[in-house]
Amino acid sequence: MKYLKVKVNRLWHGFCSVRSIQVDEAREKGLGLEIWWGDEFIHVPYDSLDKCFTNTDIFRSKHKEGQTYTLVDYDWSTWHKKTDIQEAMF
Repeated sequence: MKYLKVKVNRLWHGFCSVRSIQVDEAREKGLGLEIWWGDEFIHVPYDSLDKCFTNTDIFRSKHKEGQTYTLVDYDWSTWHKKTDIQEAMF
């Protein structure tokens, strides 16, 4: 499976927040997400992109004028365990 690589700067109470724009891009391309935090990463397969918590707060992009997004939160520990098991299988 192929993944869209995304970097996050921190975890908040065990969750990593990804911009909805990035999740939408992965969906459009038929990819999962590979989320990096420091030297650790998790894989969220395409079929599981909806297994998340979606915030209702709307943010404005600092880089693209007029672009807005919400934050999508993935439980780091849940996906980290699944990624470890997948890595051990290969």
